Amino acid sequence: MENHWERFAEINRVNTGEAADIMKKMDNDIRITDCKLITKGLRNTNYVINTSAEKFFLRICVDEKLSKNEEIAFRILREKIMMPKLILAFSHIVKNEKKRIMIYEYIESTTLDEYLEKNGKFSENILKNIAFLLSELHNIRDLNLKEINLLPNLNKCFKMLVENSVFVERIGIDLMNKVNLAIEKYKEEINKKTDNFLIHCDFKSSNLLVTQDEKIYVTDWEYLGYGNRYFDIGLFFRYKNLFTQKDMKIFFDEYNKNAKIQLDENWIEIGTLCNVISLMEMLGRKEEAIKKNTSIKKLIEKEINFLIKK
Repeated sequence: MENHWERFAEINRVNTGEAADIMKKMDNDIRITDCKLITKGLRNTNYVINTSAEKFFLRICVDEKLSKNEEIAFRILREKIMMPKLILAFSHIVKNEKKRIMIYEYIESTTLDEYLEKNGKFSENILKNIAFLLSELHNIRDLNLKEINLLPNLNKCFKMLVENSVFVERIGIDLMNKVNLAIEKYKEEINKKTDNFLIHCDFKSSNLLVTQDEKIYVTDWEYLGYGNRYFDIGLFFRYKNLFTQKDMKIFFDEYNKNAKIQLDENWIEIGTLCNVISLMEMLGRKEEAIKKNTSIKKLIEKEINFLIKK
């Protein structure tokens, strides 16, 4: 999984007193008993805040522009998609820097990553809940919000990425040839005109919370946009070794049972193409992260081999 990848944004460390100063924006009389840093995550800095009354989730955002998508997502989706309640969002000076702060309700849960580490597989109920939730998101078609980004189609995505000099250098000639082979093999799917759906665009297991009764909450809506829904599906199925054929059928059937527009029969291949694009985009970023980039390259090779052999 991705928990060994290097973090590329500095952690914003705050002590209990500094956290209390931030939380007073929500309640001037709040009494904090503990401030616990969550070490997982590659971008934002997150804390669990214990108070004399209840717990909260505090996020110090690394990118103010992306954090706006969180606010948009909560505004337009809170009645339709299960997500932690956004209590307050505001700007605050942290260590002499202006940061966007977000305070959420705390959900007693584990991430889907942690659930898998403990249980080794998905329950049927969890798969059905995730499929239903994702179909509900993709069913939302009546929005026309200019502040939400429109993602390029698959053809444009591949064109931009294969011309990215950083990506080309890192991927190497042999794997680049395989990527081009897969692009040629699936050119019909890549060039196909598709509808734009409202998509999470970072729909991975670490962004899904599982409660004890197996309800699913979706977090981290920074990349919310309009685009190909298979980006969400492909990212969720990135680690195919975690899924059996039965798991995939359960997801496919449950999604289609609720979806206004059915998935294509070759949905897993299209999802894989979208996942390859996501991985290629990450590999093409300028930051140097040896563990992360090595892992991404291996993932690209696995996904490309899957597509070629299909």
